[in-house]
Amino acid sequence: METESTFDRLKMTGKLPSPSPAVQQLMFLARQGTVTPESIMNLIETDHETANDLKEYACLALLVPHQTLPLSIHRMATDLDIRIIVLLALGFSLLNRHREGNCRSFDYVKFWSVSLSRAVAARAITEMQNNFHPDELFICGLLAQTGTLALANIFPDEYDCLISTYTSEQEILIREKELFSITHQELTAEILREWGLIEQYSLAVRFYENPNPNNFPDTTSFEASRLLYLAGLFSKILFFEAPLLEKMSHAEHLADNYNISQSEFGLFFDKLTYHCHEWNQVLRFPSWPISSYNQIMAMKGAQAGQQNLHGDGRKMRILAVDDDPLTLIRLRKILSREGKEIRTATDGEEALRIALQDRPHMVITDWRMPKMNGLELCRILRRTSLTQHIYIVMLTHCESDDELVQAFETGVDDFITKPFTPKVLEARIHSGERLIRYQKTISRDREVIQRYAAQLTSANRQLETMAMTDPLTGLPNRRSAMNRLAAAVAETLRHDEKLSCIMIDVDHFKEVNDTFGHESGDMVLKAIATTFHRKARMYDTVSRTGGEEFLVICARSDLFESQQLAERLRQAIADLRVELEKGFVQVTISLGVATWKPEFTDSDALIRAADKALYKAKSKGRNRVELADP
Repeated sequence: METESTFDRLKMTGKLPSPSPAVQQLMFLARQGTVTPESIMNLIETDHETANDLKEYACLALLVPHQTLPLSIHRMATDLDIRIIVLLALGFSLLNRHREGNCRSFDYVKFWSVSLSRAVAARAITEMQNNFHPDELFICGLLAQTGTLALANIFPDEYDCLISTYTSEQEILIREKELFSITHQELTAEILREWGLIEQYSLAVRFYENPNPNNFPDTTSFEASRLLYLAGLFSKILFFEAPLLEKMSHAEHLADNYNISQSEFGLFFDKLTYHCHEWNQVLRFPSWPISSYNQIMAMKGAQAGQQNLHGDGRKMRILAVDDDPLTLIRLRKILSREGKEIRTATDGEEALRIALQDRPHMVITDWRMPKMNGLELCRILRRTSLTQHIYIVMLTHCESDDELVQAFETGVDDFITKPFTPKVLEARIHSGERLIRYQKTISRDREVIQRYAAQLTSANRQLETMAMTDPLTGLPNRRSAMNRLAAAVAETLRHDEKLSCIMIDVDHFKEVNDTFGHESGDMVLKAIATTFHRKARMYDTVSRTGGEEFLVICARSDLFESQQLAERLRQAIADLRVELEKGFVQVTISLGVATWKPEFTDSDALIRAADKALYKAKSKGRNRVELADP
């Protein structure tokens, strides 16, 4: 219930990812079971980008020959499953409407490119084993990280700080829970459930990043989650996420479960790479460097070296570089007395290779060397993210002032004139060590400050949630509802949108409290709130405004549509049986529906109209829906 209440609060911001109005209307018709090929044609053709993407999908994924273009939406809706058309329209509309946003560190283009590669992989894997519908798994793969996009949209500054600070997936999940009271995985599942079109896969998407059979009530959901996990693994490999070879080996092992043998894996991977590249071009995303299966496997040596870059022992690691073997012997002898770990290289190229592998704390390098001199080595080390923080000391002869200035501008931290004495060398080394320790201390302090800031933000967020949430039901409270209604009225006036609301009162609720006790009455209210939440539509906001009083704000809904919703809520509560210790309870509700009129001046006028309709329902015998006077 905590996750659902947090989702309700996020939904009230109006910033959750949403498709175009035409696709929203199409989804509404699909949930009502009234969608037809004609309604698909009429609605989708008004959303040109989505219509074009649907046609491209039919040609690329469904193998409709290109000679038949231009392919009409009406023909697609006639030849294909209508529900699949609605799902595809939802996915492509979201992609087109959220290509950019306000979160600075969130790469929206890469997000959709990765999502698209995961979707293409999910479809290709599904076609190999026929347990699921390929197009449904395509949409699941495309929307599997919708929660991440939502958090970046709703909290651009906070999420910018989070993803700039943390890279571990597990750490990000922990921080998301602390900051927002919900993880991107939980939020994705709630959004999919709210849309109602692929609800049967919401659990599979919720746990696909770490599928565990204990999280699933049936093997079907678990298998769908495992398939999406493999598709996600392919997308990470395609975007060169380290450790690359480890992921490739894991993917080969898992692919065997989907009729992709080891001998066929390379060909399957190369075809997948091609199709992902093709889809990026079709959907107007920039292409990225692609490598074949054999090219990636040939990188084994480089990848193995890359895995050694992260060790950080207690001893100071120093790389000494000089083409004079006597100088290297002298440097090793002096530095070994200090208890340092010493590596040596005789030229800049060898030094660069060692620096990338071992990431030493300090490099002491000669200036004049064959192949690559010390200045060129310094320039490359400073340009490379893995080595740009290394402390660099340059060994020089009598260089000119201009040359020394050039060395410092290139990134040298200190220099020692040859021939050097042990005392001068040791003093310069100790000076460099102090700076390295300071840098580490600053880095640790920054991490502590960021952690405290995250905790403070999380605490403030929780206080804000408490102030706007009814503690018993987890629904938005009256204060939150009035704020949301005022915002909805402003949007209605600005965009000439429809707006309605439903006032609800539980009939004879005092009798429940008097007969069964207030604790049982609270259980009844919780059950009613849960039922309202499940039966309301994606764009409805359900709030508890008083003891047994509730308010539903129906965005983009006229009187007739809201009346239908009200009747559905009334019937759901009439069918509800709440189990108590002393038996079970059944209650009814009375509902008053009102819609926005031009003569209304503010949200209070709309509330008063719904309240009058509610009073009419109660006076006519309760357990009924009444409309405000036209």
